[in-house]
Amino acid sequence: MRATRSLGLSLAVLLAAACGDTGGSDSVIDGVDAGGVGGNGAGGEGTGGTGTGGTGGTGAGGNGAGVGPFCDVVAQVFSACTSCHKPGGNYPDLMGDAAAAVVGLNSQLHAERPMVVAGDPAASLLYRKVAGTMAADEGELMPQTGMLAEGRIAVLRTWIEAGAPTTCEAPVVPTGGMVAGDYHPVGYEAAAVHGLELKTGAQDCRECHGATLEGGSGPSCDSCHEDGWRTNCTYCHGGTDGENGAPPRDLRGATVRDELTFRAHTEHTTERNHIAWDCDQCHMKPMDVLSEGHVFDATPGKSEVDFSGGLSPAGDYDGNGGCSNLYCHGTGRAYGDIAHTAARPSCSGCHTAPPRTGEHGQHSREGIACDQCHSETAQGSAAIGNVANHVNGTVDVAIAVAGFTYQAGTCTGTCHGENHRGRRW
Repeated sequence: MRATRSLGLSLAVLLAAACGDTGGSDSVIDGVDAGGVGGNGAGGEGTGGTGTGGTGGTGAGGNGAGVGPFCDVVAQVFSACTSCHKPGGNYPDLMGDAAAAVVGLNSQLHAERPMVVAGDPAASLLYRKVAGTMAADEGELMPQTGMLAEGRIAVLRTWIEAGAPTTCEAPVVPTGGMVAGDYHPVGYEAAAVHGLELKTGAQDCRECHGATLEGGSGPSCDSCHEDGWRTNCTYCHGGTDGENGAPPRDLRGATVRDELTFRAHTEHTTERNHIAWDCDQCHMKPMDVLSEGHVFDATPGKSEVDFSGGLSPAGDYDGNGGCSNLYCHGTGRAYGDIAHTAARPSCSGCHTAPPRTGEHGQHSREGIACDQCHSETAQGSAAIGNVANHVNGTVDVAIAVAGFTYQAGTCTGTCHGENHRGRRW
């Protein structure tokens, strides 16, 4: 049974119908050619963006995500416009419920000419600009990236001739789970579905949504996603163990630590006996969703390890949770190795306690605590007081004894009952 509804139906589903078969410019959606839509065009007034235009075949108007001519117009025509014609963008707004208001709306640029006159395509400025029949003083063809395929123009013409109704009937869902005319199946708009396919490379969203995801034969990703999503790590990666999206959600859905692809992510990105390290210690940190080597690369679903920007530029990763040749897990005298299954190391787990360098052993035997020489780092001999000075690539010496100095490996002054005069460490 079908229920009549207004444009308030979800554009995340409805606009997805414009993203036809990925086979190329001759793809057809329910009889309507989907190949001739450019990248970031415009269906009415204003300046379009850039994209690849094209000419597709022809066909009769078909159904989009809903049933009815207005559903078809939204899915087949307006979807090519919303990267520009959206709230805060070019006039008129063709997104959401605002799209219905285009009927009877007058142009702001061309002598108050009506955008859509119900029943009369020739009198409708929007149709003339899309069909290429506009007058010399009515601006350029829209979209600027190239004329829409004739099948899509026919959808717009049919809608206007039918009186430009602004209601859609509920979509017909066949037994196979596809909405008639859609490229994606029912429920694909759910983040857990299309987000996972993006990250694993099951779908290359750019084929329909444009090279910059700002719209192509399908809508702009910005039209559904919240502002700032492109640079917000948690929007795609979540924040299961923290609010910064690091570590990201496991692509296999694992949440138990011992089942994760890399178990020690949280230990690295939260403050422990070191600062909370940023992603760039072990990876080339992307700045946004389109950063090189991020989502769209030759290894979908895999985050390459690159130590070159961190404390261990010579480090190696074995691809299975094991790291070697690391400063950060070294002894203080040599670089070290560690596996992600290892327990959290204690002081003696990396370097010995005390370290086997200089006069550490002698001082320890005399009962001198670590914080006597490392007052800005250690707390006694069993804790780190200032994590910013620990595992930071520098030996931070700060003598707690008044009048005592350390410079270039030599100590001067009186400490633990001994007078040091330029004594080498």
